[in-house]
Amino acid sequence: MAVPAAFLALFSGLPADAAVPGAEAVPSAFAAYGHYLGLVLVTLALGTERILIKEDMTEKEFDLMANADILYGLAGTLMTYTGYLRVTQYGKGWEFYQHEPIFW
Repeated sequence: MAVPAAFLALFSGLPADAAVPGAEAVPSAFAAYGHYLGLVLVTLALGTERILIKEDMTEKEFDLMANADILYGLAGTLMTYTGYLRVTQYGKGWEFYQHEPIFW
């Protein structure tokens, strides 16, 4: 029995395989959760800066703004590093992410 060409065409563009569970499951989870934590911390730091910024800031507000800025830098670094790990080692691979414009 011959399989119609249209039926075979449905399966020609399957997405890349997900990470295989096993020995790398725990590091993969840490990379994923670190990536999400970085995203949340970036949002928190930017929200804090948005609320604090005004013309007549007190010394305490300046210090809090500096701390929020430090958090923003550390969270951005965490997000970049864990994103790199997810692309190169624990995620779906570069082939998947290079064709997804939302990741750029």
